Amino acid sequence: MATFQYQGLRTPVHQLHALAKFSILVTLSLLAGFILDPRYKIPLLGLIIVYGLLARLPWRDYVRLLILVTVTFLLANGISSIFIVNPALFKVYSQHWAGTVLFQITPASFPVLGKIAITNGGLLWLSTLPLTSIAVILLVAVHIHTTSLNETVQALSALKVPFPIVYITTVALRFTPEVRNQFTLIHRAQTLRGWRVNTRNPIKIIRLYSPLLVPLVRNIIKSIDITTMSTQNRAFGLGKVTNMYEGKLSKLNWLVIIGSWLFFAAMMILIFGFNIGNL
Repeated sequence: MATFQYQGLRTPVHQLHALAKFSILVTLSLLAGFILDPRYKIPLLGLIIVYGLLARLPWRDYVRLLILVTVTFLLANGISSIFIVNPALFKVYSQHWAGTVLFQITPASFPVLGKIAITNGGLLWLSTLPLTSIAVILLVAVHIHTTSLNETVQALSALKVPFPIVYITTVALRFTPEVRNQFTLIHRAQTLRGWRVNTRNPIKIIRLYSPLLVPLVRNIIKSIDITTMSTQNRAFGLGKVTNMYEGKLSKLNWLVIIGSWLFFAAMMILIFGFNIGNL
């Protein structure tokens, strides 16, 4: 498994400066949240997929995660969608079409809750949520896949980010794959010892998962202690970060940074000024 881990390959994305990759990550992630219309969100997702192809992202390692996230968002927000019954919420799509009731659950006179129904507009809104989560996950995956911790520290220090934020960011990037690997090893070890979960009782499930959670937490605390002592021994945060290389921004990197923010600004004008990308 190579999910959310840096891989030192020679791809066009790997060769970009960390600040350029940060710009792409931030601008496209924000646009994935601001754009609601699937007609615009799907092309944005296509652009992100092309970005991942250029970075040679290991797609197979993320298939299960993306499917899980999609199903989770649909199930978690399915209840919310049945409350979107007011057609006035839609500024671009036909209010008559958006307010069309496919299945009515409660009438408008129902106490407290009022009218609850499955409408075209509610389903349209629900369909945008998995697209947003998939886009953000892929952007984060590409960024971690192509940017080493040293590059991340250098970029954050160049942006004058406070030391505690730099430390928290690097530790989070360092321990995301570490925690996953530790959990996988512990799960396999306990399974070989006969560990099973054969109940649907939520309280019993929590108790049965203690053979996994207790050693996992113990390993996490131990790893954090080791990392903290290592950073203290190296006086990390007591002075200016010394970069491993000069890392000047080339013309291509400046073009990527300026272009990504100009694209973001143009889309924000279209979204808020002309309702392009809204529902």
